Amino acid sequence: MLRLNCGSGGVRFDGWINLDADPAAEPDVLVDLGKTIPYPTASVDFIHSEDFVSCLPDMPSVRTFLREAHRVLKPGGVMRLLVPSLDRLVEAFRDQPGWLIEHWNRAVGVPLQPETAGHLLNLALKLNPGFMFDVATLRLLLSECGFAAREVLYNESPHADLRGLDLRRPEQSISMYWECDPV
Repeated sequence: MLRLNCGSGGVRFDGWINLDADPAAEPDVLVDLGKTIPYPTASVDFIHSEDFVSCLPDMPSVRTFLREAHRVLKPGGVMRLLVPSLDRLVEAFRDQPGWLIEHWNRAVGVPLQPETAGHLLNLALKLNPGFMFDVATLRLLLSECGFAAREVLYNESPHADLRGLDLRRPEQSISMYWECDPV
């Protein structure tokens, strides 16, 4: 069974191969995942990637990663993909600005001056190194890259290997959780 944790950062899962471009993260495989996934075609059972895709610098890199994920997954393989949600960011800005500021201060740690939801929204979009996805854009992109994708619940999956890996709880983040099947 081959399981890849793509864009692992400092997070390691037992029994998974951790891939990242940052040597400080001490990955098992040091690689720029915006260019390649260094595994043979149809060799990987599961991919997990949490908040990595939005860190890629541009849409061509995102497309390359998703096409490479599609290429390396076996038939019946699955990619679990978590990304910050532009929809949830905007909803929280509109409906829960106090929660959004509290979350920012706890999880991001970049000072807000002034400490307002408007300042936070602008900083979030400016500081995000890549692209922040809404549901429609992510679904279309995944489809273009050969995936049937469905939004799923936090830490839940029909696949035991993909359960319990999510770090960002829904009440403490703006993440959206997806499982993607190559078609």
